[in-house]
Amino acid sequence: MSSLLTLEPVIFDIETVPRQLPASIVEHRMHNIRAPKSWKDKTKIKAYKDGKKRELRVMDALNPDYSKIVALGYTVPQDDATVAEIYANEEAEKIGIEKFFKVVLDNDSYVTSGHHAEVGGFNSYGFDIPIITQRALYLNIQTPITLLGWDYDVALAMTCWNRRVQFKSLGEYLQLFGFERNKISGSQVPDLYAKKQYDKITTHVMEDVVNTRQLWRILKRCQRIK
Repeated sequence: MSSLLTLEPVIFDIETVPRQLPASIVEHRMHNIRAPKSWKDKTKIKAYKDGKKRELRVMDALNPDYSKIVALGYTVPQDDATVAEIYANEEAEKIGIEKFFKVVLDNDSYVTSGHHAEVGGFNSYGFDIPIITQRALYLNIQTPITLLGWDYDVALAMTCWNRRVQFKSLGEYLQLFGFERNKISGSQVPDLYAKKQYDKITTHVMEDVVNTRQLWRILKRCQRIK
């Protein structure tokens, strides 16, 4: 077991889809969708509202309160292994998040620091960490750790943590480094999940984890990241 592996943070990636919302929330959101007052054609107005509703549901997959985790991938540095799981229901999602938290707590980078858990990812600080901690709250999962993602976010490290600079996608960075990009994008996951094409989702999340770890190690060697 090399010291490089044991001191790495757990690199992780999640995939989300919109969760089922209470009828009262759906009704309130639809009430706020209004076509331009000058429109009179009822068919056109209905099509406009339906389109806006679809747009809302697409964005719900990125919202910590309106989404659920359907796939989770992560590294297990002690074993130099990677895990990718699909969650067909809420019970499986809860079990999966609990397992992930245990891996983070058992990781040597956490044990040696003694006070915080180190996780990394691609835009993990802006997306994955807020989502997984919020889902833990809704699923009544005790989270005995503070997940630190700022110092280990590969996307932020690529911009030298300059928030005025828009980072590229993971696929773009992979190509710029001369690596092959993933064949499936995260935007395809809700449709794949609805069709129960779970193998494609787990393959995608595994590729994201492996590729993110690859970029993390490059950044680490170049002393761009802790």
